[in-house]
Amino acid sequence: KLEGVLGHIVDVTAVVATILGISQTIGLGLTSFASGLYNITGAEWLVTDGEPTTGSLLLALGVVMLCSTASALSGVGRGIKWLSNLNMVLSFGLLAFFIIFGATMFAFTLLGKGLFSYIIHLPALT
Repeated sequence: KLEGVLGHIVDVTAVVATILGISQTIGLGLTSFASGLYNITGAEWLVTDGEPTTGSLLLALGVVMLCSTASALSGVGRGIKWLSNLNMVLSFGLLAFFIIFGATMFAFTLLGKGLFSYIIHLPALT
């Protein structure tokens, strides 16, 4: 346990690093979100020269803020549980989509080869 000036420096550094990390993640997520909206809708105002416009980034930020605020206001028991359940449903839906419409045998073959290669080479890697 650090106390005094050194403890405060560590605390401030941790808070600043956390804020910057979250900001970077949100920034990248907003760009992906806006580009995804463009790919789904084809609305030209969302992207200019391959980059999301300021308007599309602000729209994406508004959606993310609205969802985050609704989750926080509904409480941890309800909001986070609801988001977690939604995430699981969407994940299994995406998995089902890839199994049904994707190159399933190729993916399973590659998974088997990758696991086998990992197990064979693991002793040399440790």
